[in-house]
Amino acid sequence: AIGSDLHIDYTAVGQTTHLAGRLEQMAVPGSILVSADTLALAEGYVQVKPLGPMPVKGLPAPIEVYEVIGAGLVRSRLEAAAARGVHVDDAVTINRPPSEVYRFWRNFENLPRFMNHLESVSMREAGISHWVAKGPAGVPVEWDARIINEIENSLIGWQSLEGSTVATAGSVHFEETPGGTQVRVHFQYDPPAGKLGAAVARLFGEEPNVQVREDLRRLKEILEGNAPVGAGTSAARRRAH
Repeated sequence: AIGSDLHIDYTAVGQTTHLAGRLEQMAVPGSILVSADTLALAEGYVQVKPLGPMPVKGLPAPIEVYEVIGAGLVRSRLEAAAARGVHVDDAVTINRPPSEVYRFWRNFENLPRFMNHLESVSMREAGISHWVAKGPAGVPVEWDARIINEIENSLIGWQSLEGSTVATAGSVHFEETPGGTQVRVHFQYDPPAGKLGAAVARLFGEEPNVQVREDLRRLKEILEGNAPVGAGTSAARRRAH
């Protein structure tokens, strides 16, 4: 009753509620946008299309956003876990200014120098790049990707083109710190043959989280001038000569 001491009003507050409200405002009528954290809880139950990193009012940096495009095929938590791809999020601090680290990464042909799973990356027209990676059991896997978001010296976001062998999207952020530049990498991909492909990769010492951590360590060594002689892939070394 009005005026009763038993009447209680509740108001939901906090970043989660704020983010959900902002994504609702950003979505076009009839669409649903979700963050990476929400997708981690619902993945497998829904099908999504990566939209890449997007700025959200009230947040200090862009976040990965996904559009829900339909219902998923799984109906249980076990099925959902089996259907998920690989998600990686890691960071390293490099004793170099953001502009220098950004320029090095922005030249995608440098990536195989510190990413061991890549054989080559070549630039094509209209911001499209062609990637060749070492797939399960050493079988090459190729796909094309496009830059979908870019802020000079701060952010690069990309995703594979529709119909590519590998469905992948990712971003790298460059943030100035007292120790130089913090490089934070986030990406997801669905390996060939789904989780089977990831399981085979682990047998060859290519568990994704460990692999990215090692990649970032090599990047730090290269840019700080501490890389051992002969570092990088064979393809990268051939280009260097």
